[in-house]
Amino acid sequence: MRSVSRLAAALAGTTALTTALVAVPALGAQAAAEDDGLQLVVPTLASMLPGQQGWISAVWKATTDVCDVKVTATAPGLTIGYPANTGSYTSLYEADKLAADAMDFTALNVSVSAGASGAAKVTFDVSYTRLPPGQAKKDDPSVAEKFDCKGPKGNQTVTATLPIAPATGAAVVQKTTAVTVARDTPSWVRIAFEARRPGLRDFRVTVAPPAGLEIAYPGEKTSAGLYDDVAPAVAREDYAAVRFDASGLAAGTYRLPVHAAYTGGGHTGELALTVE
Repeated sequence: MRSVSRLAAALAGTTALTTALVAVPALGAQAAAEDDGLQLVVPTLASMLPGQQGWISAVWKATTDVCDVKVTATAPGLTIGYPANTGSYTSLYEADKLAADAMDFTALNVSVSAGASGAAKVTFDVSYTRLPPGQAKKDDPSVAEKFDCKGPKGNQTVTATLPIAPATGAAVVQKTTAVTVARDTPSWVRIAFEARRPGLRDFRVTVAPPAGLEIAYPGEKTSAGLYDDVAPAVAREDYAAVRFDASGLAAGTYRLPVHAAYTGGGHTGELALTVE
């Protein structure tokens, strides 16, 4: 069973800073605590920020032919979820089977608590079935799909480190800095933001227009909220929608001050508006 139909599907809607897969360096596998059916290739997982949520991966190498691979993970300060099609555990990407010396990865949906810091020790509990020698045909490119999963059960406990990097710099970053609108057609534009710290609640955005530009916000309010929530998720983009009516402006580019206000602080930026 695949732990994800495709990694892109598992990560859909996620733009977290560390949702990229961990790169696989020269193999220096971690020794298993009990059975030796799988080895963790990279014992340091992708770094995350306090308050961040996103998909990460753990890369495994089989030391013998295994099938029915199931992995669960626990760690203090982390909430860990799994792909929807496996539910209470994660399995390998290509299948739940792996031939000796082959590598594959498991996907984890990790949420870091807002107060977490330092490094979290992640404990993987791994179970699988060990195949009798010779059952897997190594020259068959579809070998992972053709194992007859019978044999003695195996299990092991493996640990990894997930670094939790403290946020530095601005609490929020304005990702959209330039937009283009037609002079004769009022239009809604999206101004995207990304939080670097948790707890930026009641996030509201306003844009200061030059003379001749009419601005409106959703619901006829005096400011725009975010599309997904009242607070931007850490390391994930969200946007505020603003309606521009540039019929009173000449064609050209204008610099518009942008202000985002949230509980405990604010952001001041600029938007380059090009009118065509």
